[in-house]
Amino acid sequence: MANRNIAVRDLNPGCIGLSYISFMTETDFIFLGKKNLERLKQYWRSEERDLLNRVKEAQADVDILAGKTPEDIKAMAAEYESPDFPDIVMIHDDKHFMTYPEPSDAASAERKAGATTFNFCGWCKHNGANFGYRWHNCDTATYCPLIPRELGNGYNYSSEPSFRFNTPCAIVEKGTQEILDACVEHLEDRKARLVVEKRHHSHCVRYLGRLIGRAEEKPPFAEFRPRGWFNRDDRIVVISYCYDKALSRTTYAFIQSRVTDVGLSRNREEFVDGGDRVLISRDEPLRYDLNDADSFEREGLESRNPRILHDWEFEYLKAHPDYLKIWVCHPEDPLYKFIGKAFADYLPEA
Repeated sequence: MANRNIAVRDLNPGCIGLSYISFMTETDFIFLGKKNLERLKQYWRSEERDLLNRVKEAQADVDILAGKTPEDIKAMAAEYESPDFPDIVMIHDDKHFMTYPEPSDAASAERKAGATTFNFCGWCKHNGANFGYRWHNCDTATYCPLIPRELGNGYNYSSEPSFRFNTPCAIVEKGTQEILDACVEHLEDRKARLVVEKRHHSHCVRYLGRLIGRAEEKPPFAEFRPRGWFNRDDRIVVISYCYDKALSRTTYAFIQSRVTDVGLSRNREEFVDGGDRVLISRDEPLRYDLNDADSFEREGLESRNPRILHDWEFEYLKAHPDYLKIWVCHPEDPLYKFIGKAFADYLPEA
């Protein structure tokens, strides 16, 4: 049973708005309802696809060196450029407090990516991340993902310097079968780890599919709402407020209104798959706070803003305080503290 519980806890990635909720059993997950579980499944499906691509890339790296001899690699290198670098200047990076070399000759500026494969790191098609140092098509500071760290791959960890654009290919320079075999073993180990991780993601997708079939329909967490959650003329509830200066107190109200229009969110980059901008009617009851009403009419609300709910969502949350408690639970978010105060009369007693 313990192992099964660990697998259940693994379904919560902790990076899409659920890190503040503790999940221990299947019942905890089923309690979230279909829409929230579908959002979790969507997350793991996306991660699974990403891992599948990374496994394919890892296999391609293995294929580059597997079964090769040092002579084979040298023959491959001969198919690419092995240029001279007559003009090198030193660049001072004040941000990172370092100085590094950079080519300045015309041939280097015009050279295409991949042109110096297995000869020099800067334009090698197998080099790794450039640490932000890129000049034309050249990575002036890089590393070699084909080489394990223990053999010195230029990853710039500890005190080891990164490989530079004019660093000769370490695989060719070392030039032994032992080095090649070590590189292949390193690449196969990396692929094996990715395969294990991908299997975990696939397991999460299948597991959540089973749980979704056992869950009921509930209002999804506001940040999990899919595109098109609100449509024109939908009857909605808007959470508004009014500050009473005389009493130095803020009061809250649930205002009945309707959606007048739905458009693209102005902040789409904040969401995984984009949100909607919901314009709300300026009916007389919405004037509970005039500033609020003006803002709703001019700018609307993001469809994933918890201040706006379908009528049925509002009624469900009022009738299910235990679910409402986690629906409003975002300890570090001031907006949800406001939402929690508005729903205070419906929350279970602490």
